[in-house]
Amino acid sequence: MRAALTIAFFGIVAVLPCRADVALPQPGPQRLGHVDALVFGRVTGFEDQDVEALPYSKGPKVTYRIAVVTVTEGLIGAKAKETIRVGFVVPQPGQPRFPRYPVKLEVGQDGLLYLSKHHEQKFFVMPMFFDFTDRKNPNFDAEIKVGRLAAKALAKPLEGLKSKDAEERSTTAAVLLYRYRSPRQGASKTEAIPAEESKLILTALSEMDWNLQGGRVQPSAFQLFNMLGATPKDGWDAQKYKDVQELQRAAPRAWLTEHADAYRIQRFVTPAPAK
Repeated sequence: MRAALTIAFFGIVAVLPCRADVALPQPGPQRLGHVDALVFGRVTGFEDQDVEALPYSKGPKVTYRIAVVTVTEGLIGAKAKETIRVGFVVPQPGQPRFPRYPVKLEVGQDGLLYLSKHHEQKFFVMPMFFDFTDRKNPNFDAEIKVGRLAAKALAKPLEGLKSKDAEERSTTAAVLLYRYRSPRQGASKTEAIPAEESKLILTALSEMDWNLQGGRVQPSAFQLFNMLGATPKDGWDAQKYKDVQELQRAAPRAWLTEHADAYRIQRFVTPAPAK
């Protein structure tokens, strides 16, 4: 049975057909906002014992099966030839069905894994079904390309933002925005990123193709613009634009051009623990 998903955004309402029990895949850079590791690897086996653990800090425990994954290419948070532990939920009688969209790994699978550390156990997890992209998936080549650019973006952000390749500049900007503007647990403060980097990100956004819609691999320019969190104090007031095309394309591009020098992107930071 299908349901209608309604998205309201600054007065714009879009109705998208979707199944009520299926989450919408996120673009690659968006998923990278929270990951602790991104690897291309192979499932080489399973540990003998399943592990019961809390999926969150509260609630009933669930059963995790621990896959042994050999890293073929470590993009973020792991190195090639390293062996890592990846847990996925195995539904048990009487246990809650968590996560709602589980990944089930099999021995011999090769793929791209978007990994988060379990909050108390020493293994990684993939909370959503789209956190694993099989090597046979038609999106694999595009996603690993974004992953490689993401790894470079985090290691050498200015180099990616100054690249002569437009795709590399836009992907670098997208990855950095999601890393900076995605709140993490305990991140109650923000701080300005370096002025040069901020200007280059805003410039890269203004140079993107604003006619393209976002997809699984890359978010749209308008989605990225809204990550900034600009307000009327910054010279951006979405309420004054009645025309959808102007709101989603011309107006934000003009704002980016005008404010690239003065506006400073703010990133979320976790305060140091009190001594």
